[in-house]
Amino acid sequence: MAVGNGEAEKYVIGLDYGTLSGRAVLVSVSDGAVMAESVMVYPHGILHTIPGSEEELPADFALQEIDDYVEVMYHTIREVVTKAGCEAESVIGIGIDATSSTFLPISSNGEPLCKTERFRKNPHAYLKLWKHHGAQEEADQINVLAAERKEKFLSRCGGLVNAEWMLPKLMETAGKAPEVYEATDNFMEVSDYLVYLLTGEATRCMCHAGYKLLWNEEDGYPSAEFLRELYPSLFSCGRR
Repeated sequence: MAVGNGEAEKYVIGLDYGTLSGRAVLVSVSDGAVMAESVMVYPHGILHTIPGSEEELPADFALQEIDDYVEVMYHTIREVVTKAGCEAESVIGIGIDATSSTFLPISSNGEPLCKTERFRKNPHAYLKLWKHHGAQEEADQINVLAAERKEKFLSRCGGLVNAEWMLPKLMETAGKAPEVYEATDNFMEVSDYLVYLLTGEATRCMCHAGYKLLWNEEDGYPSAEFLRELYPSLFSCGRR
């Protein structure tokens, strides 16, 4: 395809990950026209048991397979490019969004811990979906201490830290599966992990970091003093 000035048309792809499915759209850069769409349901949905185990997960758990997200990425991108009939080289950008805070513990070599033999049957090594509410007790603990210390980050997140966010889930992992926590090099939002797969560079989306991770451009993350008082191992291990 070509545009009016004789140059080849350029396209961008948007990937949107929901709770049970993901979708892609391919759009023309010149006029914003949607050229193709693709939707794929996650093959495993929300896990009720860990693969290889028959034990039911607690009712407040919401875990998923990271492979489902990766499969959606490759399937839908390939399908929209094929449907649109464009050359892959004509796609100049890919944007990714996903439900947050949906996070995954990653090893130092970039591998999700749930894919390793050691942690394959440990629920805390899996992708914890946004609606995983197993960390409510930890969220309550954060809110009490932050209010006592008058931490500024509370004013930036509506006055309460939600159990769905990163810090409560980190505490849940550290307290209930310390072996997973010790083996983790980086806790990543799933959208950041997918960007890492595409680019080879581990970065954090400012949108996620600025709300669900309690980050602020002026102050950074919650202070070391707060983390030490809250849960010493969170700070001492130097997690990213």
